[in-house]
Amino acid sequence: YKFTLFNELYFLVAGGTVWT
Repeated sequence: YKFTLFNELYFLVAGGTVWT
């Protein structure tokens, strides 16, 4: 479960960076 949460967080951060 932790892996999934971390993966989602990473995706969110990456997406935010790209969007920015």
